[in-house]
Amino acid sequence: MKSESSSCFGSLLLLLAGLVLIRFLAPGVFRLLAVLFEGTIYAGGFVVILVLGAIGYFTYKNLKGNKQKQEEKKFVHVTRAESLYRSVVDHLQRDIVLNQVSPEEFLQSEILVGEKVQEIKRELIRLKDFASPGNQKLMNQQLREYKQKLHESSDPAVKEVVRENIAMLEEKNLRIATVTEEIRQKEASLDLIFNTLSRVEEDLKFGRSISRLFPPEIYRRFGVEPPSDSGRLPPLAERSSKE
Repeated sequence: MKSESSSCFGSLLLLLAGLVLIRFLAPGVFRLLAVLFEGTIYAGGFVVILVLGAIGYFTYKNLKGNKQKQEEKKFVHVTRAESLYRSVVDHLQRDIVLNQVSPEEFLQSEILVGEKVQEIKRELIRLKDFASPGNQKLMNQQLREYKQKLHESSDPAVKEVVRENIAMLEEKNLRIATVTEEIRQKEASLDLIFNTLSRVEEDLKFGRSISRLFPPEIYRRFGVEPPSDSGRLPPLAERSSKE
């Protein structure tokens, strides 16, 4: 299908090129053709504009879609953890038999996922922009150019400036290595949230009651105060007997 479209578009371009050549090399013939095929020429011009407009639109849409996918890849760990959290909370709110999570924990978990995880998302975007392959490639290219310039130059003043630029770029490369490790640690923390919620989701599928969404150490890891055990709800059967 693509080859047929390309062939038609190529033929259209050749036809336009032929008309342009006739216009400048044989004006009389062009005027005669214009009189004979005036309506066809107008229709053809309109079709060409439509085709070019459609190509431009789909090219823009494709580029925009690719850019959005590249942007979403930066925080895919955030997206899947947040999505699973919402799914688990919705399930618990629908099933009061299995839901023994205290209101305090729901509140603290919202702070964890709704605030702390979103902060990590913003940090990941910033860090991944800094440590992007394109940025690294540009710095490595500049580093090679400065080293070659240092080798070729005989002016002491120029050499000193080049050495300073090389030192700056090497320091930036070290910073990228540090940032890469920081990204790995943040994504590992997000995976910890996801894996914990995966176990909760599995318990829900097997009809096991849920008394905690996250253990205290996960809350502390993200700088959130863990919920107290005193606010935890008793099992539904125990609540019914008390009533």
